[in-house]
Amino acid sequence: MFMKTRWVVISFTVLVALVAGLALGHPRLRAPDSVPTPGALLTESPKEIKLVFSVEPGGLSPEQSFFWLVKQGPDEVVAVGKVDLNVAERNVLKADLKEKLASGVYLVKWIAVSVQDKGFAEGNYSFAVK
Repeated sequence: MFMKTRWVVISFTVLVALVAGLALGHPRLRAPDSVPTPGALLTESPKEIKLVFSVEPGGLSPEQSFFWLVKQGPDEVVAVGKVDLNVAERNVLKADLKEKLASGVYLVKWIAVSVQDKGFAEGNYSFAVK
């Protein structure tokens, strides 16, 4: 009985470790380092939209990682961000804004894929300009 219980515990532990290891490869948005931060209420238009990610060596795939900046109501794509190739870690998605953003609510919808293991993550957040 003890041996059977021991194997069940060991098997469960290995399974949990494998599942946790798979999730570690996925890029994760570092919200406090991103500009603007999620939920921000800005008094003026930002000059750029910059999303910073935690990702393993190799960074984000430039061909598969990007974001859309969408002005809400009616929905209108204002900018598209791509991997900033000037950042050695390749962990930043960025779009320089050519024009000031009008007052309103904006949605940042992103997709990030890591180069090393093709770990995939997506998400979104909003901010507003007064």
